[in-house]
Amino acid sequence: MEIKERIEIENKNRKLEVEAIIDTGAEVSVIDEEILLKLGAKHLGNLEMITAGEPVGLKSFYFLPFMKIRKCRVPIFVVIGGKKNLIGHDILQRMNAKIDEGAGTVEFPECDKNYVEV
Repeated sequence: MEIKERIEIENKNRKLEVEAIIDTGAEVSVIDEEILLKLGAKHLGNLEMITAGEPVGLKSFYFLPFMKIRKCRVPIFVVIGGKKNLIGHDILQRMNAKIDEGAGTVEFPECDKNYVEV
């Protein structure tokens, strides 16, 4: 079962709300590169990576100051530019996500402890 979450991506007073897939198999989060470019995200360089269904290749990575999941603002993170939006282990672990794939639900209990609520 695919679990989807609405997220808000923010950069330099520009915000976009998009749908992202909770991807327990992804080590890092991925945001559609077109969205990153629309927001003016800072390009930090390229990394050689293997991604699911794609050959080894150079992937761009970007800096974004915030991502909002539900009412939680996740500060400063680096994302890989891709073709879809995925929330990977880098964010899921930081927020101590509790995922019930059978029920198709995800909880973020660390939200109140470590992140600024807006």
